[in-house]
Amino acid sequence: LLGKLSEAARISEERLNIARKTGILHEIAEALQGVALVYRDIGKWEESIACCNEYIKISDKLGSVPKHTIYNDLGFIYRRQGKFDEAIKNFQKEIELKTKMDDKNRKMWLTEIGKVYYYQGKLGQALSLYKEAFKVAKGRQKASILWKMGEVYEAKGLLDRALEMYNESLELVKGQSDILRIPVLLAKIGGVYLLQGNYELSKKTLEEALSRRCGEKHGEAIIYHNLSRLYLSKGELDKAMEYIDKAIDIFDRLKAFRSAGAKLTKAQICLKKGDYQKAREFILIARGKFTEVGIPQGIAETKMLEGELIQNYTERTA
Repeated sequence: LLGKLSEAARISEERLNIARKTGILHEIAEALQGVALVYRDIGKWEESIACCNEYIKISDKLGSVPKHTIYNDLGFIYRRQGKFDEAIKNFQKEIELKTKMDDKNRKMWLTEIGKVYYYQGKLGQALSLYKEAFKVAKGRQKASILWKMGEVYEAKGLLDRALEMYNESLELVKGQSDILRIPVLLAKIGGVYLLQGNYELSKKTLEEALSRRCGEKHGEAIIYHNLSRLYLSKGELDKAMEYIDKAIDIFDRLKAFRSAGAKLTKAQICLKKGDYQKAREFILIARGKFTEVGIPQGIAETKMLEGELIQNYTERTA
């Protein structure tokens, strides 16, 4: 039920309820995995984690239910929450359970750890894992790795190269009719156009991303965040505030670590509006989260903005 995640959740929950009534553990485990996956996409992350943990208990009891994919699901959520040590631990468990996997599959699984390295600012290590995996990737795997490589190049400031990676990924994703990933990739592309100063193309791309959103909440929040950054750059502060509040609302409900970046953007908007008290409040909140999850680039950005705030306040009160 691509694009109808709320309906998919309802059907998955019904299936789980039926499985529980049968008492057949294999069927319960299979239904739990389906519910966990849908909950992950609609933003019920804590409920998804609970389903994954129940699945693992059943697997331990039966000994015949595979666990490696469920550890991938757990690692995915923990990574988005900024719990990077937990994410790596679960991705490693996934790999350990696939000890008989060939080198090709091992390289593919290691890209999930590469994404953690990317968030931690270990760009070289992340890119190295991605490049090795890309050599053996096919289809959907290629699209995923191109996306991840684009993020690294964007972080390095190599915007043309990032755009190339994102666009290649987008073409593959469109060919696969993957409507869950198309909006987020468009948001990524719109974000690069923004960094390049191409506001009109950024606006067009981000609005297309918004029109294609399909219920995947984390991606929707990324779109709102980039739209806020666009309107902030154009000096349209009320619109910027409207979109950043939407992004923060979703990120906070998800307990996503990206809330830190969104709150830093809100601090920038408050600073532009001359609300120094609010700006400082959100700078400190963002810094606290970046420090908690260990993202040095984010910490540095809060310090830069704090310096700008002090300068503006000094000039205003001189």
